[in-house]
Amino acid sequence: MDGTVSGTPHRFVLDSGGATTQIVDPGALIPALVVGEDTTEGLFGRAPVELVVLSDLTVPGLTAGGRTVHRLRSGGAGARSLLGLDVLGDHGLLLDGPAATLHTTVTGELAANLPLERGPRGHCYLPVVLPGGRVVRALWDTGADITVVDRELVTSHPELFTALGSASGTDALGATAVTDVCRMEGYGIADVYFSSHRVAIGHLPEPFTMVLGYPTLRQAIWSMDLPSGRWAVSRANV
Repeated sequence: MDGTVSGTPHRFVLDSGGATTQIVDPGALIPALVVGEDTTEGLFGRAPVELVVLSDLTVPGLTAGGRTVHRLRSGGAGARSLLGLDVLGDHGLLLDGPAATLHTTVTGELAANLPLERGPRGHCYLPVVLPGGRVVRALWDTGADITVVDRELVTSHPELFTALGSASGTDALGATAVTDVCRMEGYGIADVYFSSHRVAIGHLPEPFTMVLGYPTLRQAIWSMDLPSGRWAVSRANV
């Protein structure tokens, strides 16, 4: 998503898996007031960040005004700026995966009518129904390039996974690591069936067992009314 930060053009990844907005600015070229330090965590590690106050942050439909965000100055080459839940949490999101479009209002044509489980930092958790009936908790993560499955799930349900080898992955901090890759059998979310696709295998923290990334999100239309804590998913055109 293209926007501006303190009047400077900037590109973000829409990241419902990130609690705090992050700007990648190694040379500290974006005007900002440093007010502290913190650390942030990616899938493959942690990194120090500056807490900076921006005079303005604007993305079409998501004007956030002045706010405090993370500034990453030491990430790897693949580090990305993230538009996190501190901004997204004030909006309803209608994400059309097949069309690759986002609307920042939830229309009545796809009413968000299911209660949404939110974590202490605002993360969205959805129930995934596996073949055989087991239900697992999954993080709805628009910033994930691939769906990730906890290794324990692969071990306990080997019939659902076909090994494909390994691949190198990069997290939002630019850290890289080699992970096992499998093809996962199809599964259900609400009343929508999601077809088999590739997943990465990792050690995920509580309280979730899956990270629903792009291969999952691209298959459906998602209505996420974050302020009201409601959601819906559909395959129908909106």
